Amino acid sequence: MEHLEEVASLEHSKSALPRLLTVEQAARALGIGRSLGYQLAHEYESSGGLRGLPVIRIGTALRVPEWALIELMRTGRVVNLNPRKPNIRIARR
Repeated sequence: MEHLEEVASLEHSKSALPRLLTVEQAARALGIGRSLGYQLAHEYESSGGLRGLPVIRIGTALRVPEWALIELMRTGRVVNLNPRKPNIRIARR
């Protein structure tokens, strides 16, 4: 139940700019440890945005867009934040 309260508080934040969370903050919201949070962030980067914790890299820092975390928590869908590599697979014949 605590995790749902975290989602609700994230959704109600009033900010002109998208909020970026640290991996530690995102891990706390997901109810997982810091190490697993970083492991999932690195998995996201190495999979090209197909799985893991959605992050963007700013210099050496990893940040989780609040809206992408909310999408993950609500639907289980991992959002691909790199528009050059869409998170869509097309079946070829």
